[in-house]
Amino acid sequence: SSRAISAQFGPSGERPLAFRVAAMYINTVLSDIQRESVPRKGLNSEHLYKLNEAIFNLPEDDRITAAMSKRLFKTVTKIHDSYNNGNYSDADNNFFYDYVALLGTLQNQPCFSLEENEMMHSWMREAFSGPQPAAAQPQPNKAEAAKLKKVTQENQKLKDNLEKELARISQIATALQIIKTWKAPSAETAKAAPKAKAKAKGKASRRPKKEKEATE
Repeated sequence: SSRAISAQFGPSGERPLAFRVAAMYINTVLSDIQRESVPRKGLNSEHLYKLNEAIFNLPEDDRITAAMSKRLFKTVTKIHDSYNNGNYSDADNNFFYDYVALLGTLQNQPCFSLEENEMMHSWMREAFSGPQPAAAQPQPNKAEAAKLKKVTQENQKLKDNLEKELARISQIATALQIIKTWKAPSAETAKAAPKAKAKAKGKASRRPKKEKEATE
């Protein structure tokens, strides 16, 4: 409709300023990831956090373009490969959680194909089911070790909650796929139903009369 078009593009046919600013930020983050992840273990949780933030803060009424969608999926594929190969820096112990959060945000974007969404779902299941790749960790002192132990326990609790949420999302996605297969009755079927019902009712009303005549 014209209202939907004006909401996305404005009166001059251009995207609204909020969308253009958000799109510029996404492209900047993608360029930073592409450039800074070239050295081994150059990719870090900050890259993932910024990309997740950029996508999450995209204006709700605006849709990601096909070109940006292609670039996004190419980047997240590279992130997935780096995660599986342990080719990332995890100095703050947050890479796993930022990785899962990023996949959770991207899988809700309508710009991706069904195949791409299914692939990201499988990456999330893969991340939860397997051990985290061993990234290089600094050797902590006693105080840092105690702090690290507490953070690890909190992270485990967060991981358990994320697993429960993922299971819930998976159930909802399965239910939606089933609903999509349902078909509404055709116009011919809808018209024929009242006639069939009336015909059956007519037969039922005549039956007692026939039985009475037969008795007489």
